[in-house]
Amino acid sequence: MIDIVTLALCIFLIIYITTISIINGIGPTPSNARVRSALLEYLIKNFPSDKPHKFVDLGSGWGGLVSQLEQRYPLSQINGYENNLVPYLWSSMQTRLGKRKSTKIYFENFLDKDWKRDEILIAYLAPPIMEKIATQLKTKGRPKCLISLCFSLPNWPESHSFKATDFHQTPIYIYDFYT
Repeated sequence: MIDIVTLALCIFLIIYITTISIINGIGPTPSNARVRSALLEYLIKNFPSDKPHKFVDLGSGWGGLVSQLEQRYPLSQINGYENNLVPYLWSSMQTRLGKRKSTKIYFENFLDKDWKRDEILIAYLAPPIMEKIATQLKTKGRPKCLISLCFSLPNWPESHSFKATDFHQTPIYIYDFYT
């Protein structure tokens, strides 16, 4: 009986995650370790960890990047937004176990937010969602900086970009809005 319940639960979770991924246009896909490493190296060089910052992970998924930001930026506020319930529950559980009050995971659509009070937005999102972000940046507030892994922000010139050392040479785009 337990095997049937377990199987039914697994099937439900797979269907649920797949359905939300289709609606979102992208699944909760973790970034490659080398890409994340290149991103963190850039952040440490440009945003010192001994000063407080406000990071926002757009589509924080399973919380891998949020967790690494927590470790490297103990003085900073870190917010993650995820609208897929299963990865949200996983990452918010990890955050609560870490007991850091300055880290929060929200079960919300980040496109409903105004980013003018945020300093650094980080995105690893599909091109259709990047188009929505580009539109929102024109109509709502802008953060100080947006960093996009893999996909550029349409109709916005990047301040600079570089490539990670992974197999795909994944581009990382930096958009400084207030330089």
